[in-house]
Amino acid sequence: METIELAFNLQRQWLECSLQAVHSTTGQAILQKLMRRIMQDLIQISKADEGSIFLVDDMGRVIEGVLARGQVQEKYRQLLIGEVLDKGFAGWVLKYRTFGLIEDTRHDSRWWHLPDQPYTALSALGVPLLFSDMALGVLTLMHHQTGHFSQKDVHLVQLLHDPMALLIENARLHALNQK
Repeated sequence: METIELAFNLQRQWLECSLQAVHSTTGQAILQKLMRRIMQDLIQISKADEGSIFLVDDMGRVIEGVLARGQVQEKYRQLLIGEVLDKGFAGWVLKYRTFGLIEDTRHDSRWWHLPDQPYTALSALGVPLLFSDMALGVLTLMHHQTGHFSQKDVHLVQLLHDPMALLIENARLHALNQK
C-alpha cells in the first residue's frame, strides 16, 4: 500500500476508534484507548518491537503514558519515565520538538540505557507530539536491530503527525471536561 494511502487509512481508523470510544467509555479511558491504538498501529506498520507515548502538561510533567514495558509498578513507572524524559532520547525529541532517528543506540548519546531493561533497543524513532504551539508529548518506536527505521518510516509518521496530535488533544480535552 502506498504511504499516503496508508496514512489516510490509519487516520480514518483512529478517528473511528475515538468516535466509538466516546459512546462507550469515560474520557480518560478514551485517551488511553486511542494512545494504545495509535501505538499498536505504528508498531505494526513500522515493524517496531516496542513503543511508548508520554503526554505532558504545560510544565513538562507527564500526565499520561503508554509504556513499551507494559505494566510496571507505579513507583518504578514514574522513575522510569522521569529518567527517559530527563536524560534520554524521548526528552531530547520533546526538548527540541523535532523528529529523531537513532541508527544504533549503543553509539548515540541521546539514548539512555535503563537498568534491567527487559527488551533490547538498538534503533529508535522519536516523534514530538505538537498541537499548535503546544508540546503534547512524545512518541518513541524501538527495534532490536540497528538501522531498522528508514526514511520511509519517518515520512509516514510525519504524514500522520498532525491528525494524530489533533485526535490526542481532543481526547485529552474530553477527559479534562469529564473530571
